[in-house]
Amino acid sequence: MSRLSRESFEELYAYSGRPVIVTDAMVNWSALQTFNFEFFRGIYSHDSPTLVSSEHCQFFPYESDFSNLSDVFLMSVERANLHSDSEPWYIGWYV
Repeated sequence: MSRLSRESFEELYAYSGRPVIVTDAMVNWSALQTFNFEFFRGIYSHDSPTLVSSEHCQFFPYESDFSNLSDVFLMSVERANLHSDSEPWYIGWYV
């Protein structure tokens, strides 16, 4: 479905349990230009407890050498951008 208004979504799908695939939901989403490694690294100060403690952050370093979020933000920009000669990585985290 494309060009689905907020009102139509709410009326037809939001509370119906009916599935819908919205194909153009990100068309004007500014995060596509804003979210990158440097953006997320800049959110936390170097001494933020979230970077080292799992008490404030659920951190999942899937098959990587990171032990906490601080390790992630210490990686090189080349690795962060997945340059061909760098080691691949994946993480998940939730604050």
